[in-house]
Amino acid sequence: ALLDRFCAPLCEAVCQEEGETLTGPAFLNWLQTSNLLLIRLDDRGEWFRFHHLFQKHLQTQLERQLDDEGRAAHHQRASRWLAQNGWIDEAIQHALAAGDTVMAVGLVAQHRHRLMNEDRWNQLEKWLRLFPDEVVTNDPTLSITEVHLAFIRGRNAVILSSREQVKRLVAAMPVESSVAAEVRAEIALTDAIIGISM
Repeated sequence: ALLDRFCAPLCEAVCQEEGETLTGPAFLNWLQTSNLLLIRLDDRGEWFRFHHLFQKHLQTQLERQLDDEGRAAHHQRASRWLAQNGWIDEAIQHALAAGDTVMAVGLVAQHRHRLMNEDRWNQLEKWLRLFPDEVVTNDPTLSITEVHLAFIRGRNAVILSSREQVKRLVAAMPVESSVAAEVRAEIALTDAIIGISM
């Protein structure tokens, strides 16, 4: 119910409790033979989703059966599996659904340079928009990423305000922090680029 799409290994990672004997493939086989409004998403029959009305019904049932903490634990397991298997967008979304902002920020921090190097700025911007504004404003890694995006988009007012905010955040961090060192280097780089271009 929590997954917009699923495969056998993801089902196992999210749902299998200690002592549970039903495997992911067996579960998917049961779903298919039970004809439970399952929609195949690929030709190989690996990825599926429920019809959205049926998923809504299952989510209602889940809310009755599991408290917030239980649902958060399932979202965290989904996030970990998705991240380990390269589905970073969905991993971030599940981390945020679990209320685990630290995990979500960590995923962005881990993968943002790859997106920047590949000029995938739209994707990076999409990730940032998943966070509430106050999270972006108060996290140095997300804030410096916002500066890079503003520079690419030509949003000079955002560059100046965000850059000053990043400098304040870094100044409040321990000197030996690896995050602070990385962000300081990126501030110096953006300052140099802005100095040349403006």
